[in-house]
Amino acid sequence: TGSTLYIAGADSAQASLFNAAGCYVADIAVAQTASYDMSALATGVYFVRLSQNGTVKTFKVVKRK
Repeated sequence: TGSTLYIAGADSAQASLFNAAGCYVADIAVAQTASYDMSALATGVYFVRLSQNGTVKTFKVVKRK
């Protein structure tokens, strides 16, 4: 659905979800793919910090109605 965050192509990674204010929202364990239901979260901007093998990348996610 439109409220599901999908992460793919990240083997044995750890993802953390933060809101726009930088407050922690959730951890997401990623084997090869993962999904996270964002329907309970308010609309707005979120950031996903993906850590894998010592490398950290941050992605912006916008949740709409």
